[in-house]
Amino acid sequence: MKKTIILFYIFIFSSVIIFSQIDTSFYDESNLEDLIEESTIDAEDSQLFDLLEELLDNPIDLNQAEFDDLIRIPFIDSYTAQIILSYGRSKIFKEVNDLYSIEQLDKELIKKIIPYLIVKSKSTTQIIKPLEKNIFENTSIEFRTRVINNLQVQKGFYNNKYEGSKIKSYNRLKIKYAKNIQLGILTEKDPGEKSYFDFMSYHLYGEQLYFDNKFVLGDYLLEFGHGLALWSPYSFSKGSDAVKAPIKNAKIIRPYTSADESQFFRGLATEFSFNNLKARVFYSQNFFDATYDSLKKTVTSINYSGYHRTENEKLKENNIRETFWGGSIEYSFSDKISFGILYYNTKFDKQFEQSSFYGLEGMQFEFLSTTYKIFLDKIYLTGEFSYNSTSIASLNIINIPLSKNFIITTSIRNYPRNYYNIHSNGFGETARTQNEVGYYLGFLWRTDIGNINFYYDQFKFPFPTYSNPLPSKGNEFLLYYSTKPFKRTEIITRVKNENKEITEKINDEDALIIQNKYNLRFEVIYQILKEVRLKTRFEYVTLNNDLDYKEDGFLTYQDIQWKPSKQFDLYTRIIFFKTDSYNSRLYEFENDITGVITNPAMYGEGIKWYFLIKYKVLDFVSFSMKYSELYKPKEISLGSGDSEIPTNLSNLLSLQIDVKL
Repeated sequence: MKKTIILFYIFIFSSVIIFSQIDTSFYDESNLEDLIEESTIDAEDSQLFDLLEELLDNPIDLNQAEFDDLIRIPFIDSYTAQIILSYGRSKIFKEVNDLYSIEQLDKELIKKIIPYLIVKSKSTTQIIKPLEKNIFENTSIEFRTRVINNLQVQKGFYNNKYEGSKIKSYNRLKIKYAKNIQLGILTEKDPGEKSYFDFMSYHLYGEQLYFDNKFVLGDYLLEFGHGLALWSPYSFSKGSDAVKAPIKNAKIIRPYTSADESQFFRGLATEFSFNNLKARVFYSQNFFDATYDSLKKTVTSINYSGYHRTENEKLKENNIRETFWGGSIEYSFSDKISFGILYYNTKFDKQFEQSSFYGLEGMQFEFLSTTYKIFLDKIYLTGEFSYNSTSIASLNIINIPLSKNFIITTSIRNYPRNYYNIHSNGFGETARTQNEVGYYLGFLWRTDIGNINFYYDQFKFPFPTYSNPLPSKGNEFLLYYSTKPFKRTEIITRVKNENKEITEKINDEDALIIQNKYNLRFEVIYQILKEVRLKTRFEYVTLNNDLDYKEDGFLTYQDIQWKPSKQFDLYTRIIFFKTDSYNSRLYEFENDITGVITNPAMYGEGIKWYFLIKYKVLDFVSFSMKYSELYKPKEISLGSGDSEIPTNLSNLLSLQIDVKL
């Protein structure tokens, strides 16, 4: 295996020297990886992709953009947003490429943000006419259907515990009228579930109907401030974009379009705008899967998996009902200062049993939160304070552009132990927004020889956590350096170090020890022909602690993208990996069919390969197919429990059709 890897790299790097000057163009999907790889775990998750797809499907008009619109776009920080707005106040954008005429903007940054922007010849505000002569001229239809099948048979099917088929099925229909009204319906079935309508989501969304307002009837998400009181279940966190990581940018009300079966709202939400004032009200009644103790008549835990494959999983289905209502107000005193206030009340029909001192207890909870945004020249101050009738959680952020080439962000967070909230998702080491105190410092430095992103995060858990029965602390830093030594060759170096206290048994007693984890990644992206782009990565990890325990691992892959025409894309990758255990696992974000995010944990020893085809059959029909195969020669089975595969080979086939009319 080692000889194969060495020969493989001799060929690859010789290609760099020969072909690095060839001119070509590709959509750089590494941008997506930069945003998501620190946020996803080792499981498929489409909701983060849905956030990006929503932005791509609804690009922002540069001539009508506001600060909150721009800063919602990936890679746009407060400084960049202000520069674009300042240019727009003095000139009219004729096309998105006018961004290149703004001297303060980095050219590589412009390439990343252009897909999310547009320049329209007319106002984007479309008032629907009562009598539309031809409704079909203003109506668009989008339909997506996919099936994913693990070709191996899991243990749950062998022992007949799973009642349904192996197929994972997904169907989504969107009907839009004049870009003002949207109707959406989604169905999903997980492997092992019996009904192809095991999960169903639906919504009717409207905006700018005769006056400046919006509403959602059905399923929706709510976001406010920086997620301390209210946010969607997933968000971008620490990663290669060091200056933007702590800053969330809420789109207060938006329709729910994902297949995650929990943590969304079902009911009605609406927003009204009056000059500088925006007001929202919302109401929801929805069910959660949960474990219910019929003797104590209490809920002991919420089940977020969404699986209903076995009798035991079905017993947890829709066990508790949440009634949720509230509202928020946001007022802008000028384009420099704005404040927002949120209140909501949530009540469950069953009592939560406090399983630990950091768990929920009771049936009804209230939250009051305030958020602010202040511009002082180029300095951006923002934050949130949230009160849950018991304690106050807070996050405060300062973003300072010292120059166009050096931007710094720092933040302080304080989430008390008794700040209980199941709808929060604040910035931090964990997404619980509870029992954490932390300080974050990050900067972006653009130089003539490349861009440097760096962050340092120090955190403390004052009380025990789920994984640590003792109070603990830690810190981590990440250094991300990207450069283009040749016209079409990019080299990326990424160094990450984590120092955390963990609990181990010493002489039959719990004791804290320091665990150190160090990752080093080297990556080259280059093109050998106009139609072909290659991507090579090598990553090494080492882990040790105070008890002289040590393990390490490596991962290397070669990725090829072939794009012979605008209608056809082919991706293929082969991965070699070897780690001492799951603790030293490494992740490799994969290309996948549109709407699916795959960032699997690679551990043990093995080889994985896949190929992905995307083909535009007609102007309105696209077809995607992915086949992947994982082989671990030293294992006799893969997975565990009912998901165990009684072989050391796992192969997955995914098929998808997209229709846009």
